[in-house]
Amino acid sequence: MYESFYGFKEKPFQISPDPNFLYLSPNHNHALQYLEYGIERNIGIILLTGEVGSGKTTLIQYHRRQLGRDLETAVISNTNLSADDLIASVLIELNIQPDAGSKAINTNLFKAYLESLAAESRRLVLVIDEAQNLPREALEEIRMLSNLQADKGLPLQIFLIGQPELRTILKSPGMHQLRQRIAVNYHLNGLDRDDTQKYIEYRLQKAGCTKNLFNAAAVDLIFQKTSGIPRAINILCDSSLLYGFAEEVATIDAEVVKSVLTELNLQPFIQKNVPEGPPLPAETPSPPLPPASNIPAEPPKVSSPDDTIKKMLVVLKKQLDKIDLKFDLKFDLLRDEMLKKVNGSMVDERKRYEDLLVAHARIQAELDRVKAAADAGGRKGATPDDENSDEEEMDGESKKPSKGNKFYKVTKVN
Repeated sequence: MYESFYGFKEKPFQISPDPNFLYLSPNHNHALQYLEYGIERNIGIILLTGEVGSGKTTLIQYHRRQLGRDLETAVISNTNLSADDLIASVLIELNIQPDAGSKAINTNLFKAYLESLAAESRRLVLVIDEAQNLPREALEEIRMLSNLQADKGLPLQIFLIGQPELRTILKSPGMHQLRQRIAVNYHLNGLDRDDTQKYIEYRLQKAGCTKNLFNAAAVDLIFQKTSGIPRAINILCDSSLLYGFAEEVATIDAEVVKSVLTELNLQPFIQKNVPEGPPLPAETPSPPLPPASNIPAEPPKVSSPDDTIKKMLVVLKKQLDKIDLKFDLKFDLLRDEMLKKVNGSMVDERKRYEDLLVAHARIQAELDRVKAAADAGGRKGATPDDENSDEEEMDGESKKPSKGNKFYKVTKVN
């Protein structure tokens, strides 16, 4: 809607993950190095956590594009699964038909697939996204799958991706064995103030904008309200651009952002800083990189996104109503101007038409007068001989003119 107004080729702040728009902040780049290290060393389970909307899924999609041909990937995003359903979902993702009633058969099918990859010197990267939603028995199943790598040497690498509460679950009693399988772990935090500005500028440039539409005061307020969480930044920036388009504002300043905030409650998307706890124990030493972020003691409380989406729709509806109103007003003005011009032209045309009618009437009256005078004069001077003056009698040898003709004789020429 606002793309042409601001000169975009596409929307710069889409909420859905798009690896083409990934801004590799130092934090995200660091996380990417951990993932690459785990793949290179083929060690244990790799754990990546982050705040809601911090860019975990986008980072994984970006990393997946960088994988070589010797690596197959399978991504499980629907994690409200039982242990039996988890292994069946993995097989379906690999285009293998699972057995409907036997977990043992499905496990053997998975092992056979890994053995076929090993024969081709290839490996499988299994990504479990939103892993905080997995029940405990499904998490235990992941540990059993990791044994295929540790005990049997099969080519399997597991990524566990989730929100901060996943780390809390892994610290709970009964998760000790699974924690020991985690060789690399990293936690994505929000962007700092400088990276928030760079993030906004980067996405604007990717969308084809040649100038920075958000001034420093606007970026300050966006960072303050979003805590540097990319998804929250996207929502606030997108809403601000829509509001700016409705108000025909060329530059987004703090007043525009404030106006959006008063109409749209972004609280569910704002992540507050929380106390940090000790890192998860790992079975193998962490890679020689700067230490991973610590685990939050408690995950942030986030209200249902459905309520926020409803509020967003209300705000967008208001903005659309404003746009419709402006279009209606502009249309009315244009219509009035057009009618004025048309009416003015019609008045001029009507006057010219009436003048033509008057002129036509005068000419017609003069024509009728001249015709009447001509008819009267003709009848007064006419005689019977004159009426026959143009008639000639012809015989075989001579032509005699009628009386009154100025020629007396016409001689026949042989």
